[in-house]
Amino acid sequence: MDTLLDLFKFKKIRGKLFILTTVITLIPMLFISIAVYRISADRLMLKAEEQSFAAGSIANQYLDRILVDFRDLFNVIISSSQIQCTLTGSSDQVCQNVQAANDESDYSYIRNSYRINNAMNTITQSKSYVVRYVIYHMTAPPEWRLYGTYISPSEAEDWYKELGENNMPLIRDGRSLDQNRKENGEMMLVGKLLKRTGGDFEPLGFIILEINKERFFEGFSFLNADEKSRFMIADKDGKLLYSLPNANEEKEMNAALYAAARQANPHAGQFVSINRQWMGAVQQSQLFGWSIMHVIDAGSLSEDARSIRTIIIWIFIGTLVFGLLLANWISGTIRRPLNRLSLLIKVNGSIDPPSIVRFDEKDEVGQIGRRFLRMIDENKALNEQVYNALMKRKEAEIHALQAQINPHFLYNTLESLKWLAFSRNQPDISDVIGKLGKYFRLTINKGNQTIAVQEELDHALAYFQVQNFRYTDRFDLIFSFEDDISRYLVPKFIIQPIVENAIYHGLKEKEGQGTIVISGEVEAGILSFRITDDGQGITPERIKEITDALDAEETSVTYGLKNVHDRLKLGFGQGFGVSITSEPGLYTTIKLAMPAIMESGGAAHEPNDAANDETSGKGFDR
Repeated sequence: MDTLLDLFKFKKIRGKLFILTTVITLIPMLFISIAVYRISADRLMLKAEEQSFAAGSIANQYLDRILVDFRDLFNVIISSSQIQCTLTGSSDQVCQNVQAANDESDYSYIRNSYRINNAMNTITQSKSYVVRYVIYHMTAPPEWRLYGTYISPSEAEDWYKELGENNMPLIRDGRSLDQNRKENGEMMLVGKLLKRTGGDFEPLGFIILEINKERFFEGFSFLNADEKSRFMIADKDGKLLYSLPNANEEKEMNAALYAAARQANPHAGQFVSINRQWMGAVQQSQLFGWSIMHVIDAGSLSEDARSIRTIIIWIFIGTLVFGLLLANWISGTIRRPLNRLSLLIKVNGSIDPPSIVRFDEKDEVGQIGRRFLRMIDENKALNEQVYNALMKRKEAEIHALQAQINPHFLYNTLESLKWLAFSRNQPDISDVIGKLGKYFRLTINKGNQTIAVQEELDHALAYFQVQNFRYTDRFDLIFSFEDDISRYLVPKFIIQPIVENAIYHGLKEKEGQGTIVISGEVEAGILSFRITDDGQGITPERIKEITDALDAEETSVTYGLKNVHDRLKLGFGQGFGVSITSEPGLYTTIKLAMPAIMESGGAAHEPNDAANDETSGKGFDR
C-alpha cells in the first residue's frame, strides 16, 4: 500500500513523472472518448432518422398506390354501364343491351338487383378486401332503393345527406354492414356519392363498401414492423385506422402511442420525441389526406451508440491501466539511476566508491553518474596534487628560510667593510657600502611578501644610490606624492625593478644628466605608481612587443617587468598590473596599478571587485 501511495507523492521525481504520464494519458483519452461517443451517437441518430424517413416514405408511397387503386375501384363501380343503365332506366345506345324495365314491380327490382349484384361481383372479384356493399337509389320507391346489403332507411338517409353536403368519400372506421355486428374493429365503411355518368351528372344515390382492413393493408407487411418499429395509418381527420404490428396485444399499445404522438403535434418531415422513450415521424398522402406515422423505440436508435460507448469505456479503462503501468515503468527507469546517483553522492566522502554502482552511458542520468565517478577520480588526483604541492611549499619555505642566511651573512659582511672603510678614512666607500647593506637588509624584510609603501620606496632609493655612486652622480631621483600613501601595503620588489630598467634602458645611454620621477596616488580604491624617466624612450612597435610579452605565458623579453606584472595580476586579478606609455627621445612612463590596502588590514578597494570592474582602471593605460 505504501508503495502505491509513493507513486502519487508529488515531491518525488517518480511521483511527478507518474502523475504527469497519467494525466497525459487520462485527460486526452477522456476527451477523445467523450467526443467519439457523442459524434458516433449523433451520426447514428442521424442515420436512424434518415432510415426512419426512408421507411416512412416507402410506406407512404405504397399507401398512395393502394388509395389510388381504391379510388379507381369506386370509379369503375360508378361508371359501370350495367349499374348506370339499371339505376337510370335509360334506353340509349349504351343501354340497349340492358333490358331496362320501366315498370315498378317486384320482378323489376329483383331483376335490377341481379344485374347490380352481377356487376359488383365482376368488379370486386379481385378485391378480396371488399366484404359487402350497399347501393342506394334515391329516385326509386322507398322499398326498392337498396341493393346489396340491407341498411335501415334512416341510416341511408343520413349517409346520403352527409355525402351530398361534403361531396367527398366518407369513412366509418370500426363499423360493419352486418346488422348483427355493426361495431367491428376489423372493418371500415367507405361511402361515395353515385352520380349519372352522362347528362347533367345528377346524383342517383350513393355506394358503400365494407372493407376488411387486415386485407386492405396487408401489403404493408414488407415494412417488417415489430415492437420497436411501429407504423400507424390515420385518416384526414387524424383518426387511427390501422397500425402495425397488428397483433391484438399490440393494438392497445399502438393506440396509446398514436394518442401521445398526436399530442406532440408532429409535422410532415419532423422527427419528434414521444414520452421520452419513442421517436416519431409523420408523412401525409396527397390523395385522401391520410397520413402514415412511423414510431421507433428511442433505445433502439441509440443501441449502436451504447455499444460504441461500452467499447470506448473498456478501451479507456485499458488505456488507463496501460498508462499507469507505463508511467510506473518509465518513472522507475528514471528513479533507479537517480537513486544510484544519490547513493554515490552519500558515499562520496569515502575514498573508494562502492563497486556495485553502475551507470548506463546511454542514459542522461547515467552520463551524469559516470561523470561524477570521473570527478571523484579527478578529485582524488587533485587531492594528491594539492597534498604534494603543500609538501613542496613546506620544503620551499624551509629553503627560503635557509636562503635568508646568505643575505644576513652578506649584510653583516658589508657592515664590517663599511666600518673598515670608515676607519681608513674612505667615507665614499663607507657610504656606498652602507647603502648596499641597507638594500640587502630591506630585501630580507623578515620573510614578509608585502611591505609598506615607505619601505618599498626606501628600498628603491637604496638601490638608486648604489647605482648613482657607480655612474658618478649622473642621475637624479625625485619623489612626487600629493597625498600621504606611506601607510598602504604593496608587494615588495615592484618599484626597484622598474627603477633598474629606467637606468639601464633609458638613462644609461643618454648624454648628460638623467632624471627619474616616482609619483603615486589613490583614486577610487586604486593605488597607482608612475615611474617616469627622461631617457631615450621606446618606439610604439617595441611597446606593443613588450605589452604582448607581459601577457604571454612564457617569454624571455622584459624579465623584470613581466615578474612585476605577473605578481600584481596573480595577486589581485585582471585589471591590475603594468602598463607602458612612451615618447621616443622624450620620456618613458611605467604605471603600476593595484588595490589600495591599508596597513591595518582594511582595504580601500576590494581586489576581486577591481579585477572584475572594467572601469576600475581609471588612468591605467593599455
